[in-house]
Amino acid sequence: GGALTVDRLFKDHPEDTRADAVVIELNVDGKGSLIINNHGNAATVRSYIPASTVAWPAKSPDPAEWYWISPPVVGRNINDFLSTLGDANYDLYRWGENEDTWFNFKAGNGAPHNEFAHQEFKRGIGYLFAADKEATFTYQGSIWVEDHTWNDLTRQGSAESEYGAGWNLIGNPYPSGISVDGWTSNLNNVSLTPQLYNESNESYDAYIEGSIIPTMTAFFVQVEEGPEVAKADKTGIDNGTLTISKENRRHMNAADKKSHPNNYIMLAASPKGGETKQRSYIRVMPDAAEGYDYRYDSRFRPGNAPVFYSMMNEEKLLVNAVNEITEELVIPFTFIRNDEGHNFKISLEENIGETDLYLVDLKENIKHKLPDDGPYEFASHDDDDPLRFELRFGKNQETNIPDPEQSNQLVNAWTYNNMLYIETREEDAEARLYDLSGRQLKHFNLQYKGEHAYSLDLPAGVYLLRVVNDQRAETFRVILK
Repeated sequence: GGALTVDRLFKDHPEDTRADAVVIELNVDGKGSLIINNHGNAATVRSYIPASTVAWPAKSPDPAEWYWISPPVVGRNINDFLSTLGDANYDLYRWGENEDTWFNFKAGNGAPHNEFAHQEFKRGIGYLFAADKEATFTYQGSIWVEDHTWNDLTRQGSAESEYGAGWNLIGNPYPSGISVDGWTSNLNNVSLTPQLYNESNESYDAYIEGSIIPTMTAFFVQVEEGPEVAKADKTGIDNGTLTISKENRRHMNAADKKSHPNNYIMLAASPKGGETKQRSYIRVMPDAAEGYDYRYDSRFRPGNAPVFYSMMNEEKLLVNAVNEITEELVIPFTFIRNDEGHNFKISLEENIGETDLYLVDLKENIKHKLPDDGPYEFASHDDDDPLRFELRFGKNQETNIPDPEQSNQLVNAWTYNNMLYIETREEDAEARLYDLSGRQLKHFNLQYKGEHAYSLDLPAGVYLLRVVNDQRAETFRVILK
């Protein structure tokens, strides 16, 4: 669990025992980390991986305790690595971008005819692993100390697949963390925002600027449609080249995890009482292009959490870069529920200073100020329009419910001290109060124009008020504090 930075390690041990002289423990107590600069050193890396409860045979990427791994040294034989498990069940996958599928090592046991295609772990390649037995796995091999370049990232996958084309699963090639800052896309067609699968949230997160990718961690990058000069061959397939500098090596610590600059807005959608979560990021970069910008934007990859992403033209984005925030800026958001019920919330996890943020629910005609009014709670059904939300900015969006005198609304509604106040513009209406599951709690007859007041005697929370008359119906969200 320790961290060591040293310019040079002496190589006094014979070459065949040199790996035994440097031992890095990636165990339950912490992640060991080593940064050195001279060539020719080897190490033994012991990595503890907990057991997974997935049913066997496992199918990727079904929900399970999967571990996204990448070898921290060069030359580890895969069969020797797996021998630690004995007769335990396991699955080890490599992502095949060209074929849009996962290849299991067990199919042919790593033989050349198998699409898994290699019998030793490859430096800089990512793998997906699970076993029904906890174990400490041993790697032995040479330590990589130079810049690392991926020359063969491809975009041969189908644009019609669930994820879209161009996603390559690569990995941290060093026995230390790496910062995502300052990466270079040599052919100008690799997105510079890597993504990782968050097992706790069952969704993909972005490694945003300032993030540290831990030792032994696999992650996705996407190859873009590059210019003609970047074509790999006469078939017209785009290839991408990505370089990480050795200067990006970092040790993991608490400070590193919060070192990114304050230019991100982070929203998160999750089921009420559920376990999944999908984050979405708005990034402010003064030189961001008007369209999709591979330097700062990153496309959305669905997991098992609710589908929640921002839109820019036809692009579905996990990270959406804008060059500035103005009161006129409106960012559309798509939401599609998962199988964890019908009640959800959208929370603000991070803001840029004290930027005014208003989440607009187009279905319910509700404007919700974030974070002042807390998370926005709502009900979602299969027949909802997926393009349901907008994120707006500026003080012109201060009120949650528009004033009916300034619009064509039937009513205005608000709460105070567990009292519900309803102001109507027309006679002979009725109101019903529901919880977010759709259960009716109260019914009120609004026989005259003007203000009505009712004692609610309900717990704090978010409720839906529906008001109808012979001509129309309106629904509002009301908050009891």
